[in-house]
Amino acid sequence: MRIKKTVTVPVKLDIREIIRFVEIARSFSCHIMICHGKSTVNGKGLLGLISFFFGLEEGERLVLTAAGPDSEQALEKLGGFFYTVPKQEGLSYVEASR
Repeated sequence: MRIKKTVTVPVKLDIREIIRFVEIARSFSCHIMICHGKSTVNGKGLLGLISFFFGLEEGERLVLTAAGPDSEQALEKLGGFFYTVPKQEGLSYVEASR
């Protein structure tokens, strides 16, 4: 089964958050892709995601796509990841739109 979820990037992600995203993605067996405009990257590939996320600004929208037996659980967890990314001041958390 292939499903999609649109998320908003709450803040520019630093390397720690990108690594955390990859760790979450790799915990699932399904195939995960992230799209923004004409760019699409493997959601489990750290090097590709570093350049992808570093090119994004706060408030930009992404489409997460998952295909495989645990795709629903993967997108639920990865979509929720964006709700837990701290603001750069490190004092509070922001919510991303679903």
